[in-house]
Amino acid sequence: MVNLSYYNWAEVMEIQSAASKLESRANFGGLGVEFEFTRSKKNSGWNFAAAYISGQATGGTKAGALVYFASYQKFNAFTFKATRFTRLYPRVYLEIGPLLMYRPFVWPTDAGLAATSGSSFNYGLTLDLRLRLAPRVDFCQSIGTLLTKASTIWSLGFGYRF
Repeated sequence: MVNLSYYNWAEVMEIQSAASKLESRANFGGLGVEFEFTRSKKNSGWNFAAAYISGQATGGTKAGALVYFASYQKFNAFTFKATRFTRLYPRVYLEIGPLLMYRPFVWPTDAGLAATSGSSFNYGLTLDLRLRLAPRVDFCQSIGTLLTKASTIWSLGFGYRF
């Protein structure tokens, strides 16, 4: 199966100058292509999925002692997840499993201020709900958590079965 989805998550952002440090938020959003391999029995099984995500990040603050704001910063990310699924109804699947993410990204420096957010490598847990719309088309929605200086990650998209 191949999925095309929109992904979004937030990360804790640290803005630093030579004399002080401020905490803020960064938001990441982008489109992803996910390739899945499914191993199943009648009503349950495993999904193994790898995704490539490309998008834009926005982060910083315009209020406070340190003013730093960067938007439309391009990023790329890669995810892998292994989920256990069960069929709730003939066309509805519920999945749960671990999520790994690699997101190499560096915020630009601005007037002596440096910013960092999250972690290049992150991990968490994901809960997915999949609705079979047609024999080869699924609606996929996912919500989960990233555990290293981040928060909720979610995605919405469509999948095509070959």
